[in-house]
Amino acid sequence: MFETKPLLQRVKVMYFSDPVCSTCWIVDPYIKKLLKEYGTVIDLEIIMGGLLDSWENFCGGNEKETQSFLCDLWTKESSKFNIRLDASVWMNRPISSSIPASIAYYAAEFQGADLAQQYIRNLREHLFLRGNDISERRHLITSAVECGLNVSQFINDLDNGKAKEVFDLKQNYKSSFSVLHYPTLIFVNENGDVEQGKDPINDFSPADLYSDWESILDRLTHGNSRKTVRTKTVSDVLRKYNRLSFYELSVLTGLNDYILKQQIEMLYREGILIKENHGEINYYRTNQTSYYFKKDGYRFENPAIIGAGVCGRYMAKLLSLSNISPKIIERQNKETFKGFGFIILKNGIDALDAVGLKNELLRKSNTINFFKAINPDGDVLFEKVLDNCLAITREDYYNLIDQSLPELQVNYQTEAEKVEFNENGQLSGIHLSNNKTLQADVYFAADGIRSKIRSQVFPDFNLEMLPEREIVGSAYLPDLDLPKDQFLKVIDIENGKNMGFLPLGNGHYIWFLQLNADLSPVHDSSPEGIKNYLKESTAKMPEVFQLMAEHSDYSKAFVWKANRMDLLPAFHHQNLAFLGDAAHPLLAFTSQGANSALEDAAYLFSMLSFQQADETFEDIFKRYYEIRKDAIAHHIKEGDTLLENFLHMKSNSHFILPLSVH
Repeated sequence: MFETKPLLQRVKVMYFSDPVCSTCWIVDPYIKKLLKEYGTVIDLEIIMGGLLDSWENFCGGNEKETQSFLCDLWTKESSKFNIRLDASVWMNRPISSSIPASIAYYAAEFQGADLAQQYIRNLREHLFLRGNDISERRHLITSAVECGLNVSQFINDLDNGKAKEVFDLKQNYKSSFSVLHYPTLIFVNENGDVEQGKDPINDFSPADLYSDWESILDRLTHGNSRKTVRTKTVSDVLRKYNRLSFYELSVLTGLNDYILKQQIEMLYREGILIKENHGEINYYRTNQTSYYFKKDGYRFENPAIIGAGVCGRYMAKLLSLSNISPKIIERQNKETFKGFGFIILKNGIDALDAVGLKNELLRKSNTINFFKAINPDGDVLFEKVLDNCLAITREDYYNLIDQSLPELQVNYQTEAEKVEFNENGQLSGIHLSNNKTLQADVYFAADGIRSKIRSQVFPDFNLEMLPEREIVGSAYLPDLDLPKDQFLKVIDIENGKNMGFLPLGNGHYIWFLQLNADLSPVHDSSPEGIKNYLKESTAKMPEVFQLMAEHSDYSKAFVWKANRMDLLPAFHHQNLAFLGDAAHPLLAFTSQGANSALEDAAYLFSMLSFQQADETFEDIFKRYYEIRKDAIAHHIKEGDTLLENFLHMKSNSHFILPLSVH
């Protein structure tokens, strides 16, 4: 009896790639398509390459010329393939090596092949969409956090040499198969037959490469490659992949351009799809936030926004999605907004994500991956890995919003003095400090913690001054040898003071000193007085805090006085809604002032965009309050707890994370 061999069914595909390879980024949707159409017969192994070992080896030391060449190459490729390649990275902060990112891929792979593929995609987005130098450890860790990896295990595998061992081992494969360029695909069937895909080093078409791969699979399976072709909708594809360009969606859906554009526009108008602008190229994502904005759903034409701060600007952005231009007044001068910056947490990130600004937010901010609290001797009291935590300057936040608006018309140095109601109890106008009257069909009060409008609508609710004070300032320490993704805080129980600082990732830091005014008052709030107070307070703290005191710009430092207020019985009065600090002053301990303001606006405008014909503004504003009151009550309670712990540190020496999340 003759023994028949089973039909060859599996083909191993070795994909030689590199994290900084622009061609790999361009070819990536075709790799996904290969898995989708031939997943029943292929086993994909990704082998990371070491394309950029060092500048000395890569270009013989001629860095400037090579950087200029790469910048030009990426710009041309971006235009040719309609895919984003942020060429500025080569001129602003060039990648020192692709080896760290290659090794990090294997550290991720220890936790599963699917997670590793998510990881390398995410890491490439850091490079190609945000211009980050992915040879930096902080970006490698940020990517691990964002992909849901076990961060402790990931860091351990990076540091114990296990991932590097795999990388070194697989470097031998390159010489074995004479791999010279990236991407290169090597196909091996069960019989040991080997074929290599076309070299894309010359002028290439990704579709031609794919056709070549299909021909190889057909030969190696003797005509039994079992291709599966199914046309997918935009929703189908984006449920699987996080962020894709039109070019990538076209490859992965199989739809013609006309139908693809129709699907994208319909989903976007309904708020189901998020559109991100990357220069001249749009990327699309499924809206996984709690906020959906129907782009033509607003039932008003003449809104007014009181306050052009964090919340007011965001509301203007929301209205711009439906081409509505609000009247905006702001009591401060354009150049005198107080505050250096703030932390943006998940609720704030989601609000900005829902209007397509997440990627630009990530570009302008610095991701904080770790929180560490220490005592004055440097002993660690508390540590935690943080998820969805960003530090951003106030100026960068404003630029983030302003640059995304066609035009932002704000009447600065104009204050709301007195509200006026008609016989139906509706707000009919606001008398302004310039002797004019602001009139609109709906009003959004985002005029801050000392809102004059709130004090007139809710006269029985007043701010309570607290003994906690914060001195806030900034420092520039480019050579500070500390992680650029760590929020560090010293807890000085003996003197009743805390000091923390947030790195902005570029040598700049925002710092704050928390103190009890009943025990250690600030008698002189002039720049020199603040400087002397800070130096005295940090004298027995670790050296890094003394350096902050020594290298700060005190001309803009200020003393912040803490205030609290009980939860209001409503966040509205008929056609007037309150948002942010105007609705609910929150203690700085919670880091929820800006975040809750953004969340307020996102929830409220989401409901307004789906307003029914029989719904009044007051109907929606009541629902807005019901949705928001529990979260705000939670933040007020957490703030009170954090304040109590601070004011009585000696009797409450345990420490918890100084952020309020929900």
